[in-house]
Formats: sequence, C-alpha cells, structure tokens
Amino acid sequence: MTRPARHEAERGVILINVLAVLAIASMAVLVMISLQEAGISRTIRFAEAAQASAINRGGEASAITALRRDAAQSPRLDHGGEAWAAISDNEVAIENGTFSLSIEDAQGKVNVNIVTGGQAGFQILQRIVIAAGLEPDTATRILAYIRTAGPANSMQDLSRAGLTAEDIAALSRLATALPDETDVNLNAASEPVIAALFGNPVPARILVATRERKGYLTQEDIFAARTVMPVGGTLSSSWFQVTAQTTVGETTQRTSSLLHRQGRTVAVI
Repeated sequence: MTRPARHEAERGVILINVLAVLAIASMAVLVMISLQEAGISRTIRFAEAAQASAINRGGEASAITALRRDAAQSPRLDHGGEAWAAISDNEVAIENGTFSLSIEDAQGKVNVNIVTGGQAGFQILQRIVIAAGLEPDTATRILAYIRTAGPANSMQDLSRAGLTAEDIAALSRLATALPDETDVNLNAASEPVIAALFGNPVPARILVATRERKGYLTQEDIFAARTVMPVGGTLSSSWFQVTAQTTVGETTQRTSSLLHRQGRTVAVI
C-alpha cells in the first residue's frame, strides 16, 4: 500500500473511532438526562403524594371535630341534616388539583356481627339475607363462621363462610361489618333495612315517609306510627365512615377511615 493510501485508511479509522466515541458520549448524556428527569419526576410525585395525604388527613380531622361538636349539641339524635353531614364536599378546586370529602353514618345497615347477639339478632340477619335475594341458609353459614372465627372485620371475610363475590355484593347493599354489635340508626337506614328490623314493611313505609317529610325521625314519630322501637334499632350512631380524595398535579391519594365516637371522644379505627 502506498503512503497516501495508508494515510487515507488511517484517517478513515480515526474518523470511525471519533464517530463511535461521539455516539457513546451522546448515549451517555441521554441516559444521564433521562435519569435526571426520572429523578425529578419521582421527587415531584413524592411531594404531590405528601401534600395530598396531608390534605386528606386535614379532611379527616375536620370530620372528627364536627362529630365531637355534634356529641355536645345533639347527643341523642343523628341524621343527615346535621352539621357533621354538611361538611362533605365534592370536587372542590384547590391549588393545582381537587379535593373531595364524604362522611356517612356507618350504622345505616345491619351489622352482620349482630348474629352473635342471640335469636333476635339471627332473625334480623335472616330477614336481611332474604331481602338481599340470597338463600335463607346463608344466615346460618354466616353464624357458623362468626362463631368459629370471631367477628367479621369486613364483608369480604364472609367469603370464608361460602358466600360468592356476587352474594357479598348483594348483601353489602343492606349489611355491613362493624367491630361492635351495633344497632341500626333508623335515620340512616333504607326502607328494606327498616322493614327487616320490624319484620313488617308497613311501619317501615310509614317511618320513611315521615323521615322524607321532616328530614329525620324522633321517638315521637315512632309512637305516632303506632309502633315501638324495634330490637336492633336506634336513632343515634357511634360509627361513621369518612372518605377523602385529593388530586395534586398528576397524583391522587384516597383515604378511608372508620371513626368511632364514644361520648365526645372520636377515635380513628
């Protein structure tokens, strides 16, 4: 090979090496930039999540305060027209996002753990099971499970009693699982639930009509319907469900808390 040709070949090799080095360097820069952007994105998400969580906890604290105040002002009656229920907000705009808060009376349904309260509790559960469109022996299976395993912590626990997901979904429209053997608040219950407590749809229909007209029920309204408070019924509540959801930027945090009120003390369960 002549000297000029050899020089040309060497220059070609050098050019290829230079281009290879530039390509590797470019890839390294792109990787560094990508890693930096990913790190920044994670930092932003963590900050958004922390802010959203703090806002949710603030909503929970507002619910606790409202329930404490209600205990002082109206300890014998709980209904959806009171101040504690009015703190619910839906899709409120906040800086760079939205906030929602809901608070519900958790004693608006029959507590499946009532089944341990003797024959009366079992009969109420039987009526609720039938009202939900399930086989009557479902109540017997639930009773057997709770006697063996203890109180149900959630409705999903009933799958261990042989209930299918569809069964649980149907029963959950009328029943719930709360830690104590709770009564049903007639001011929060649906007509089928009230009918199950009375074992009779007539007083349930009368009381629901009165509640719709007045906004709530009192003991006098029950007397006016020519009946008495049914076993498993009440007009006040100790358990409440609070759900808060906050979106900040592209991050959404949702928290659900079960609150237990005893006197003026409210604890997060």
